[in-house]
Amino acid sequence: MLEIRSNAKINLGLKVLNKRKDGYHNLHSLFLPITLFDRLEFRHNDEITVTTTIDDFVPQELNLCYKAAKALQRFTGTNQGVYIHCEKVIPMGAGLGGGSANAGTTLLALKTLWNIDISMKELLSIAVTLGSDVPFFLHNTPTIVGGKGDELTVFPMKEFPYSILLVNPGIHSPTVSAFKSLGRTERFSADIPDYNDFLHYGSFELFSSKYSLENDFEPILFAEFPILEEIKKKLRSFGANFSIMSGSGSTMLGLFSNNNDSELLQSAYQYFRDIYPSTYIVHCILT
Repeated sequence: MLEIRSNAKINLGLKVLNKRKDGYHNLHSLFLPITLFDRLEFRHNDEITVTTTIDDFVPQELNLCYKAAKALQRFTGTNQGVYIHCEKVIPMGAGLGGGSANAGTTLLALKTLWNIDISMKELLSIAVTLGSDVPFFLHNTPTIVGGKGDELTVFPMKEFPYSILLVNPGIHSPTVSAFKSLGRTERFSADIPDYNDFLHYGSFELFSSKYSLENDFEPILFAEFPILEEIKKKLRSFGANFSIMSGSGSTMLGLFSNNNDSELLQSAYQYFRDIYPSTYIVHCILT
């Protein structure tokens, strides 16, 4: 049996570039793994079975853990099965990559549980078929993500001088619908930030002022759900150095400098936690 934590991620900036001929979109974003976890349990089994603690569990065949296990089974030709149980903590449809994290964790766990000789390159080729965020979770370190999620450049961050406040208002944002709403074409182009400049500035507040660091999904979701923009503004009013939506939403995040009075962060946490139960103080995982 294996018990593994499956951590979430945040996006600090997300540019959705041109639509690809394969139906995906080219992306440009900085992904940071964070200390918000689901817990996954893996046991040997005759077939692939997935259970979870959430009430509105989708049919097993649509669960990303199940899809990952089936994909690995097909790729390797193994007839081994697995029982997977997910203790769900990461909000669903929140832009935090919870399902993708579970899929990546499943691939890595089953490599061990099934004792399969498979390379990281081969695992990545499976991961990218499961979703654009899944390849990131195989490395699970600060990474500049490009292409359709398969171009990964490790971001050599020695420290991240912020605590992160996540505020999820419980608005489910389907990723596929969010991408369709952007209406990107194959010829679309945009300026993209050079995240390596952050290593020089050391401050996302200064970095974002230079590059207009943005999430392209914000205008769409803010128009449909004005409360999201209100949360963003409120985070700044509580002293967040920087605030942005993660992924395709709807989680809003605020970065609070570790050099500031921690009471600012605690005040913001208490305010939002009383309104939105899925409010968390988390930190970046650097290794």
